[in-house]
Amino acid sequence: MKGSSFLQAGAPQTGPDLAGIFASAGGAVSFLGPAEVTALGPDSATVLLATGTTERAFFAFALPYEPSLGDVLLVIGGSGATYAIGVLSGRGRVSIAFPGDVDVRAVGGKLRLAGDDGVEISGKGLEVMVDKVKITAGEVMERCASFYQRVTSLFSAHHKQAHTVVDDESHTRARRATLLTEETVTINGKQIHLG
Repeated sequence: MKGSSFLQAGAPQTGPDLAGIFASAGGAVSFLGPAEVTALGPDSATVLLATGTTERAFFAFALPYEPSLGDVLLVIGGSGATYAIGVLSGRGRVSIAFPGDVDVRAVGGKLRLAGDDGVEISGKGLEVMVDKVKITAGEVMERCASFYQRVTSLFSAHHKQAHTVVDDESHTRARRATLLTEETVTINGKQIHLG
């Protein structure tokens, strides 16, 4: 099982004396240590203690963590109740939600978002307002119904190869136009109109 090593050896306990705090509040602590999640409920989980017994542990995490089966939690039990207060080894998720507008800002520094399996952004719309945009990627794929660009100064693109397919009509308009190649220019069509 995923948390067997934790349950057999026991996890090192550092930080505040949770057992002492629990006891000073009037509760008698019978267990403080790792436990493996074997079943999940909306506000609690069934956990397997190192003693081989199971308990129902109510979630009391500092962050809104949603455990998964096999997670190893730090649980504290006593006075007829057991609480999960930390995560020793987990693959669940943390879901943070706030009502209204939320501003996240790095004052005097950079804001970095990173994900080992990627980063996803979803919403009704996305607005980016910056002085400069730089994108470095191995591959870029875009899919949309309509795509509009407006450049007030220079639009410059440098490709090793370019391939453009237009299913219907293609129209290009410019005040002046120059087509320059170092080798061959090929024009192939059923009809070619000049002038």
